[in-house]
Amino acid sequence: MGWCSMLETAGSESEPTTPTGQDVPIGLPVAGTPKTPALSGALHAPSDAQEAWFSAYRDPKVRDFLKERGFSSAEDALASFHTLNERVGDGRDFIRLPQDGRMTRDARRAIYRRLGAPETPDGYDLQIPKERASDRHLSGFREDARSVFAEHDVPQDLAQALFASVLQSDAEYAQKLATELREENDHNVERLKSEYGQDFSSFISRGKRAVQALGLDADTLTALEGSMNLASTMKLLAAIGSRLGEGQPQLGTFTGDQNQGIPVASLPEQAQLEIDRRTKDDAFMQMVYDETHPGHDRASQRYLELHAML
Repeated sequence: MGWCSMLETAGSESEPTTPTGQDVPIGLPVAGTPKTPALSGALHAPSDAQEAWFSAYRDPKVRDFLKERGFSSAEDALASFHTLNERVGDGRDFIRLPQDGRMTRDARRAIYRRLGAPETPDGYDLQIPKERASDRHLSGFREDARSVFAEHDVPQDLAQALFASVLQSDAEYAQKLATELREENDHNVERLKSEYGQDFSSFISRGKRAVQALGLDADTLTALEGSMNLASTMKLLAAIGSRLGEGQPQLGTFTGDQNQGIPVASLPEQAQLEIDRRTKDDAFMQMVYDETHPGHDRASQRYLELHAML
């Protein structure tokens, strides 16, 4: 069959008649009409018939949302909401963040209150480790920390974590200083042993004699070592102990029960006057604190002698 015959045959066939709209219900396919291929994305682009179920809603935002999401019915929309509610809950645990430029102090405080920030400094429960409970300095530090945390609305769990971290760092730093001090003291002792040789034991005995005679406790000795160093403190105490043992003048130029007519009871006052004068002497104080200065041992010894008299 040629092309002309095919065209003639096609033209002679009777075309199907299309019933009028009065004969066919709206929305039903018309018999005999060619089938239209389904368009991709038709489910996401609702037809006028699908849109009709929410067209009576008054809020245009709601209508636009339902149209955009392609819900085919109210049941479809409610099913979606139900699924969302199962996943995220009813919203009571949500915290609404203010928009840009609206984060006021009250807004920020309300957010952190929801996150567990106490309303007052006393509301913070900051725990001190049992092994450090006797440290009186930590009690004051804890009160300061509570005030700072309350000022910045820090939640309780974060505040405790920060507080514990600071205490841990403080303990590690104190341990580091103690180790360095111990190593420095060991070095000073070895240097004194080398300097005094066989007389080192006698040197230590003289220092102990001064400690006992002056009634120096551990805190006082620690303070002396901190203001100078272990070697200078030991030399000072040994010098004082040597004079005590030999019946010579006990402290500096103060002799016996009287010093140029000054009663013994007034010696602390005299010592304080000399301390005040020495403290204002920049050259003398430089010798006291500069261990490399040639006059350091002599100046530091005199300085400690005066303090021992108070």
